Amino acid sequence: MKMVSRRYQEASRLAEMIFLVLFLSFTLLDAAKVLPRTELRQIAQESTDLSSLKNHFEQIAVVRVVDSAEHARVGDYIAETLKLLGLEVSVDEFSQETLVGRKFFRNIIADWNPRNANDLIVLSAHYDSKVFDDFPFIAATDSAMPCAMLLELAEYLTQSVTGDGTEKRQLQHVGTRFVFFDGEEAFLDWTDDDSLYGARHLASLWEQQRANGQQNNPEDAESHPSEDCEKPSTELSRIRYLVLLDLLGGPASVFYDLYTSTSPLYIILSDIEQQYHKLKLFSPRSQRFFSKSRRKLYHVASQLKDDHKPFADRGVPTLHVIPVPFGSEWHTEADNADIIDYQIVRELTTIFKAFLLHEVTEPRE
Repeated sequence: MKMVSRRYQEASRLAEMIFLVLFLSFTLLDAAKVLPRTELRQIAQESTDLSSLKNHFEQIAVVRVVDSAEHARVGDYIAETLKLLGLEVSVDEFSQETLVGRKFFRNIIADWNPRNANDLIVLSAHYDSKVFDDFPFIAATDSAMPCAMLLELAEYLTQSVTGDGTEKRQLQHVGTRFVFFDGEEAFLDWTDDDSLYGARHLASLWEQQRANGQQNNPEDAESHPSEDCEKPSTELSRIRYLVLLDLLGGPASVFYDLYTSTSPLYIILSDIEQQYHKLKLFSPRSQRFFSKSRRKLYHVASQLKDDHKPFADRGVPTLHVIPVPFGSEWHTEADNADIIDYQIVRELTTIFKAFLLHEVTEPRE
């Protein structure tokens, strides 16, 4: 028994050493991929002017309950802004019975670099606000600011990352799809049926929709049975990963690694932030936004029900950027424009821009 125990301990130590070496190698590999200092500095310089982002936020940060006039106006503003930026805009419109009657929903979708894309990176947030009868709920962090940040990122891609890439980088065969989900909030109390209306509808639609926009026909498989025949590519299968932004812009800005499938992406965000601090382009703070040394919260992910869930349930890797714990302003009247910290917004947007450039381009030979 002692010999078995000793061998077990030695095997365990060996396994731990192998895991540590692989982890460090993987981490260093990702760190080496982060952008050169000159490009990081350029992105930071371009991000100092927040006038466009602030304007987007002001247009969105209103009471925008599903199926209301202001909700429709905000949706129109988002769609028109994306069109003006030159993105290919489409909508997923549908009506559905809810606990408070039939409601009309509209997901807004915009594609950048679709012609050159084999895969898609999806960046998303929801644009509706929750119903509260006793106070006007502006939902600044939930999610007016995330939506404004997405519009800022779309502008960055169309104006700073051209159709040929940048001076030093060329485009990869990956497109960026911006999705503004409708109907994330529950009309009454959150349940699986009363929540995530837009995300559930879109995930189901893309699961059935072929990559060329055609609907999958189950009869095709029956009329041409073959074990060698691969399933047709769907819009869902094209997604390399989905990033969901939620509850951003307020003092609560500590983000955890929540999914093993997108842990490498979290590490890249952490490395980018670390480099900006080394360059002294970010303000000192007691806790970083992203930290690969921070403990993982994989066990918490299943409790965070949000627009990413219908996609994650279908096997899409998801990066959920949401503070844990939520800020004290969550679902209160305090979640208004006064809670927004524009220094945090600027730094987060800078990180996301660098992350995007890293993901959609590669160094020119």
